[in-house]
Amino acid sequence: MITEGIVQKPSNISFSDGDDVKLIAGKSGERMVSPLHGALYYETYYGHLYHGYNTTPTALPISSTTDPVFVLWNPYGSGVNVVLVHCHIGYADGTNVDGSVLLGILTNVGSSIQTGGVISAFTTGPCVNGKIGPCSSSAVRFGISATLTNPATQFLPLGLSIMVLAKTGSASIKLKEDFNGTVILPPGTAVFLCDSAASVATYYQRLSWYEYPE
Repeated sequence: MITEGIVQKPSNISFSDGDDVKLIAGKSGERMVSPLHGALYYETYYGHLYHGYNTTPTALPISSTTDPVFVLWNPYGSGVNVVLVHCHIGYADGTNVDGSVLLGILTNVGSSIQTGGVISAFTTGPCVNGKIGPCSSSAVRFGISATLTNPATQFLPLGLSIMVLAKTGSASIKLKEDFNGTVILPPGTAVFLCDSAASVATYYQRLSWYEYPE
């Protein structure tokens, strides 16, 4: 098979779905493959990427909690897999206790809140599509608080270390985890953020993901 291209500047217009276009070649006839957009531009452009966040900073609960405060739940029947993209944590107030941020894992969660079920209470939190403006709604559930019948037993360390910090004299820090598609939530699973140690410090938090058909 022979693949041909055309030597020209990259286009500065957006084509429509289904348009026939010519591949771009460089001055030496090489095929141009340099990315013009961020890695997740198209997932965002087509309305598949979402951000769940809190508007009031909260403490990260200890891993043994039955009251997580930042929960992403993919219920049975959603029809999508949830692909985790980023986790951002920004310090707000209070003094930390040394610890490590973990991702609590819940399985066989089902599709509804049930007394005696994995999740027995759930408070929906703010969630926005990455393509700002009128766009599709998420097929999954994001919550700023929940109640578990039993504590989680599986945890994934995120490599984010929370050291002792206080407002006075503290250095600026950035806590971010790039999942890069390494964690996928099929229907019937949920995850939440927690800490290996109990702490009263509060954080603004954001979890980003995209949804793709099963």
